[in-house]
Amino acid sequence: MTRKLLKNYGALLTEIKARVRSAQYAALKAVNKELIGLYWDIGRIITGRGRRRRPRVAFYSNSVLTQSK
Repeated sequence: MTRKLLKNYGALLTEIKARVRSAQYAALKAVNKELIGLYWDIGRIITGRGRRRRPRVAFYSNSVLTQSK
């Protein structure tokens, strides 16, 4: 019995490692998907607020003019 367990130990360990790697990769993809969605939402918030107040070009030219005085 012990000899049989030792014989299959390598295969068992390889299978466990493969499952762990697969789960880690799936978790990594899920986290990346959520972060990308978050970054897009932040970008929408930033661009949405900028458009409601005043265009970026006007903001940039006003800030450049005030800094050069």
